[in-house]
Amino acid sequence: MTIKIILTDLYEFLRRPNDEQIKLNFKNKFQFILILLGFEIAISLAVIFPLMYLINEITPIKQDRFDYADTFFNSILYWVLIVPVIEEIMFRYFMRFTKTKSILFTRKEWDKIFPFLVYIPVICFGLVHISNFTNDSTLFYILSPLLVISQLTGGLIISFIRVRLNFLSGVIYHWSWNFLFVIALPVVLSVFMQSYTEKTSEYQISIDEKHFFDKEKDQVFKIDSTQNRLNVIHLEQYSMQHLLDSLYSKNKYYVDDVLINLDFKSNKGLNKEAFLEVLKKEYEIKDHFE
Repeated sequence: MTIKIILTDLYEFLRRPNDEQIKLNFKNKFQFILILLGFEIAISLAVIFPLMYLINEITPIKQDRFDYADTFFNSILYWVLIVPVIEEIMFRYFMRFTKTKSILFTRKEWDKIFPFLVYIPVICFGLVHISNFTNDSTLFYILSPLLVISQLTGGLIISFIRVRLNFLSGVIYHWSWNFLFVIALPVVLSVFMQSYTEKTSEYQISIDEKHFFDKEKDQVFKIDSTQNRLNVIHLEQYSMQHLLDSLYSKNKYYVDDVLINLDFKSNKGLNKEAFLEVLKKEYEIKDHFE
């Protein structure tokens, strides 16, 4: 099947959802899924990511602190494998007219309600993902439909795959999408990521970012201070948000959280406000209620 045929069929499906399955061999199913995966990535790069950036400029998007349970293995098991299966069962498993459903509905009745069976679960799928954010402002809730546009887009595409192919194909697509953005992209970025280092007459600091917590290594949080001046900070596998919460009290400052190894030394010491300014050279740290 060509890209044009698949995308045209997707457009017609979104315009008027119908429960029509197509029979494809393994190769064509793989091609079908791959084309739609590329299409969603293109939409994300061209529209969704720029839109999220714009919204973040209007009202900072806040998410939970890094979860130390997110090891490489746990991320694959939970976020890549388990969660997609649960979500597909909840939101799309029922999208097929079966003998069991024929007891409750005629085919004509099923076709009439089918568009609602596509769009209502997609909307619910998007709304569930609002819980990914910790904002509580009025503006946030006004903009929240735009914040979950990625999930809404993905939900529509997976619904199309589930109906045109089968339930397993929808799960495979969901697995693939989560693997790309939970595992593959962070691993690729880590190859090109460089440490942040700075050395002045007053202090020296180095920060390495990590994407996954390693249970085989120790987690270290060490601070030496004299007269409210920070002389040494040594962190291993510690979240940046956790550091801010520890130094300045919880919910005072917010940062897009990341797992870090950090080494800071200052012979004369820096006060907390000066140290915050050092961190702001590399990270966008805002008052929590901005």
